[in-house]
Amino acid sequence: MTIYSNGTKIKEVYAFGQKVTAGYAFGEQIFSTATAGWSRVGTMTMTVTAANSNSISGTITYGIFEYTNGSSVTDRYYEREQIALTRINEGYVTLNFGAGTVFYLGDENVSAEYFFPSSGQIQISATELSKVYRFKKHSGLLDLGSAQSVTSNYIWQSQNNEN
Repeated sequence: MTIYSNGTKIKEVYAFGQKVTAGYAFGEQIFSTATAGWSRVGTMTMTVTAANSNSISGTITYGIFEYTNGSSVTDRYYEREQIALTRINEGYVTLNFGAGTVFYLGDENVSAEYFFPSSGQIQISATELSKVYRFKKHSGLLDLGSAQSVTSNYIWQSQNNEN
């Protein structure tokens, strides 16, 4: 529904200095500035800081995509857009995104779904991190904000010296 005032289309509505995204009458929504469907709403940058010179470091930028139904957000995911990492074959990171979080390895054509454990924390190798295509919540909304920082560690290989 398009709203007009004096023959001019209204793009935004404000009340008491706040933007109004939906209007209701008798409990029924009569207008909304939001559209139903998926849209890109921003980015989240994950910064990986190396604990030492032998582990992964750099940044990964994820697009933030939300599904809106009227004026409410009902689903959200973070999809890999740009990788700027060094030493992606060495080390691991610990991600703490909460229980029910899912990550997908691969790309938009082929991906495998993995669930975070009930603790909401997972250790993932540098190689796997560079291949994570998407993060989301299995049910509910994942809110990682616009920035995440993690520290990578180097996995020391043990050596068996028995003769």
